[in-house]
Amino acid sequence: MSIWRKELAKRIRWILIIRIILFISILVAVIMLQLTRGFVFHLLLFYSVFVLAYLLTLFFWKYIEKEVSFRFLCSTLLAFEIALELAIIHYTGGIISPFYILLAITVVSSALIYHLVGTLVVATFSTLAYSGMILGEYKHILNFTTPSPIVESVYSDSDTVFFGAYVFVCFLYLASFISGYLSGQLKIKINELELKTDELERLKVDLKTIFDRMTSGLITVDLRGRIIHFNPSATHLLGLPGLSYGGKQIKDILPPRFHHIIRRVEDLLIGITRKEIKEEVEFVIDGEKRNFFFIFSALEFGGEKYGAIILFEDITEEKRTEEYLRSVEKLAALGELSTGLAHEIRNPLVSIRGSAEMLKQEVNLEGTSGELLGLIVEESDRLSRILENFLQFARAGRSPNSTSGSFIINSVLESVIEQIKQHPAFPSKAKIKLELNPSDELWVKGNKDMAKQIFWNLILNAVEAIDPENGIITITRDKDGFNFKGEKPLVGISVTDNGYGIEEEKLKEIFKPFYSTKKGGTGMGLSIAQRLACEMGGYITVESKRGVGSKFTVYLVRA
Repeated sequence: MSIWRKELAKRIRWILIIRIILFISILVAVIMLQLTRGFVFHLLLFYSVFVLAYLLTLFFWKYIEKEVSFRFLCSTLLAFEIALELAIIHYTGGIISPFYILLAITVVSSALIYHLVGTLVVATFSTLAYSGMILGEYKHILNFTTPSPIVESVYSDSDTVFFGAYVFVCFLYLASFISGYLSGQLKIKINELELKTDELERLKVDLKTIFDRMTSGLITVDLRGRIIHFNPSATHLLGLPGLSYGGKQIKDILPPRFHHIIRRVEDLLIGITRKEIKEEVEFVIDGEKRNFFFIFSALEFGGEKYGAIILFEDITEEKRTEEYLRSVEKLAALGELSTGLAHEIRNPLVSIRGSAEMLKQEVNLEGTSGELLGLIVEESDRLSRILENFLQFARAGRSPNSTSGSFIINSVLESVIEQIKQHPAFPSKAKIKLELNPSDELWVKGNKDMAKQIFWNLILNAVEAIDPENGIITITRDKDGFNFKGEKPLVGISVTDNGYGIEEEKLKEIFKPFYSTKKGGTGMGLSIAQRLACEMGGYITVESKRGVGSKFTVYLVRA
């Protein structure tokens, strides 16, 4: 609704109120005169009916809104009303009539429509009509139906008539000026207030839109802990149903696992904590540990506290990115070291093993000496395998074709699974399930051989972790993601086993070179897989629970 229409509605409402009061007053006067049943009674009764008709006309005009000018309608009604009021004043004593107040009420009520200038015009019209009536009565042009001695004595003195009319006219103009001026000022203030109200409403809508579109969570509460605003991001980040929480207690909305948030808010509201609090907090959302950065602050205005605000965002991916970058730096440095170290050790090791083999062939040693010589050969072979892993780890970061080319990952997985099933370590009763839609060809960018090595290492690692009797390895399509810069879409493929799982405190260590939870393991398989994935523009994540199994998810760049 426009400002003009709002103002018009208010004017009509006030006119209706004033007219209702006037209508009731006239009815009371009619009841008081009903015993006489004279001409004045009928005139007052007619006036009451006219005022009622006036009310109904304005009422229906407001709601029906015919194509009739509101000012024209009011002007016509006011003219008839003034004529009736003058008739009532004339037949109830003229200049000494108590009903002159009706004329004043009409002039004052017109200020609600016309403001200062219009009210003065109505007052002038009323003054001329009233003065003409008094002059007519004084000149005996208008005769009284039942003249009383008091009326005759008043009209016999010209000065009394003049000053009486003069005082009333001054009163009428004064009332019209004051009411018109106040009405004009009220209009200005109302317009200013409505403009500010509209501006505040727009600002409120803009702020709500901004809050609702924020990717960060935002919660505000009043001093009683009742929620003022709970944006959709806060609902999503905390894993809550997408409902409206306005007006509800925050402690009734947040589950017990978020007791830390509730305690911080209560500390702010009761004054235990006065400063802004910034901290990182870890919560379990939908069974997954998530890291959040929170800012708790008091809402204040004019030095007085009126609530609290909570801003937070999920920084889990940022934390993973930091760990990933640190890991990449360490792996790169270790790769350079591995290259030099492997070459330095390899040549002497070959000499040692060759010498041990010659001694074993030329000298027939028995007993402890023979066993020690065999141990030298066996350990030399084991060191050679470690060195080969060293070199493979170093070469993983130097492939010139790590991000060039594209291939279908489905065929790579099928090939790796067939090779794994022929591996001596694969239990005959174990199962590998490839649960990919055959019609869904997943194209990825990078080096096909590197991808084979990644999944070979992960699946072989799962084979070594499962029970030989009932072990199951499942390979499925996982949720897609983006690389750490958020610029490249990634395809997610997960390798899940039902093995013995990994302790939580060890999960951060498993991608480090030489770290192994298996007896006799070199600790290089997972670190090589992670480095190869990084070289292809992706990464590997792990989820595991002791006694349940592990899930490794490989993210590679979508072609």
